[in-house]
Amino acid sequence: MTNVTVKKKRFIEALTAHGTVYHAAQAAGVSRWTAYRWRDNDPAFAQAWKDALEDCADIMESSVYKRGLAGDSILSMFWLKAHRPEFRDRVSVDVKAVQAEIAQLLQHLVAGNGLPPEMRVLQPAARLLEAPKPKDSGNGSNS
Repeated sequence: MTNVTVKKKRFIEALTAHGTVYHAAQAAGVSRWTAYRWRDNDPAFAQAWKDALEDCADIMESSVYKRGLAGDSILSMFWLKAHRPEFRDRVSVDVKAVQAEIAQLLQHLVAGNGLPPEMRVLQPAARLLEAPKPKDSGNGSNS
């Protein structure tokens, strides 16, 4: 095995064990930028990197599951939200109501009234939407 091959193997093993490029690069004795270059130029290494991160996620999930069984209710809920749709947070958005609010705000802005008082918090964002006004040179022409 070449020195680079050994370092790549060490990197992948450490990435699986620690889950971070920083720690894997340290274990392999290379910079993180070297590791990223290897990943960009070596499809087999890129696949091993991807597999290592999948292994990390599986290990973490197993840890969360075990701690949940041991009584950690927060981790139990995270695990259940990931695996059981009925435990996930539900968000509903009334799209027609949002569209109506946007239309009303646009009408207000187009009429030149600026933002309504209750929306002044959005003033910085509104400035980005406003078209620049031509400068008046004082002679009646805009040129």
